[in-house]
Amino acid sequence: MHIQRAVTRALGPDETKRVTKEKTSKSDAGDRCLPVSPSLATLLKKWRLQCPATAFGLVLPNREGGILHHKTLYDALKRAQAATDVSRLDLMAFRHTFGTALIEGR
Repeated sequence: MHIQRAVTRALGPDETKRVTKEKTSKSDAGDRCLPVSPSLATLLKKWRLQCPATAFGLVLPNREGGILHHKTLYDALKRAQAATDVSRLDLMAFRHTFGTALIEGR
C-alpha cells in the first residue's frame, strides 16, 4: 500500500484553531510503502470502490466523502475495547506492534 498523504490537526502559519486537513508529504521521504498481505490489499481495494468518490481518493472517508474526524477512530476503538476483555490501548500501540512485527519479519 502506498501512503501518499497524511491528515493533520497541527496548526499552520497564522492559524489559531486546529482543524482536520489533508497534507501532502514534505519530501519523497514522506511517502510510505506499507507492506500488506494480498488478501488485505484486495479487501481494501473492494472497500475503496464502495466508498463515495473523494477528491483525495480516501480509503476511509466520512459519510460525505471527506476526512474522518480524529475522534471517530478513537471512539470506535473504545467501543471495541469495552466489548472485549482487551486492556486499554491507544492507536499508537497498533502502529508500534506493526513496526515490531516488520522488524522481526513476521
